[in-house]
Amino acid sequence: MVWTAKKQLLEGKYTIEEVLPPNRGITYLAKDQNGVPAVIKTLNDEFRHDTDFQQLQQSFVTEAGKLAKCHHPHIVRHFETFLEDDVWCVAMEYVVGIDLAQKIRPQTETGFTAPELYVGTDKIAAYTDIYSLGATLYNLLTGQIPVSAQEQITHHLSLKSPKELNPLISDRVSQGILWAMLLDPKRRPQSVQEWLAEISDRKSEASAPENIANVNENSRLVKQPAIRGLGLWIVVVLGFIGVLFVFQQPQSNITAPVASPTTHPSNKPVKHE
Repeated sequence: MVWTAKKQLLEGKYTIEEVLPPNRGITYLAKDQNGVPAVIKTLNDEFRHDTDFQQLQQSFVTEAGKLAKCHHPHIVRHFETFLEDDVWCVAMEYVVGIDLAQKIRPQTETGFTAPELYVGTDKIAAYTDIYSLGATLYNLLTGQIPVSAQEQITHHLSLKSPKELNPLISDRVSQGILWAMLLDPKRRPQSVQEWLAEISDRKSEASAPENIANVNENSRLVKQPAIRGLGLWIVVVLGFIGVLFVFQQPQSNITAPVASPTTHPSNKPVKHE
């Protein structure tokens, strides 16, 4: 069941204005009672008859709770989570603009993809996302799409140091980006926490991971301001890293209630403080 325009949700608090093309979820553009635009997200209706629909609903509510904990000017705001017609909904801020991926990757994604994704391995972990984050930061700070992992392997090409392309980048940040983009996933940071601690200068140079120093033997991690003139997109990426940091935290033992398709609970919002 996909709701149509003018459908009212949460006892009239939100009114749907438009239904966007569905993918894994359904996204509605709506307005609240004060005329403020909002985005309402639900699971795709095709999952409703799956045997694991309850689990999907549970995960959906849990992820919404994590988003509610993220507060940053460049992270979309979570308004509330509520139940409507036995379907969990997440209301969030509507932001006008294009997708960040479209902004920084208008033509190709090859320079942002970790090498393990090309070979169909099942050994995908946090270090895979860290490669993409490092490549994104590389692009934002240098204005160039990094040489893809495939090209590095096939044509024996090397990845230029970000500092070579932009001298304003500190040694620490430049080396941190190269660390995140090492072809061997075992030599990359194994968690966002570990990587963020290094590029944000939370650890001393003496304790810097050996594999960072090995990226460029002639370079030394120097304590200095990470980068002068951080632009809006840098803040966005760092904000996204913060989101990923939150999403990697251990799950809480408290589980959010999930409505059974056969029951009709009241439409009370779930507020995440």
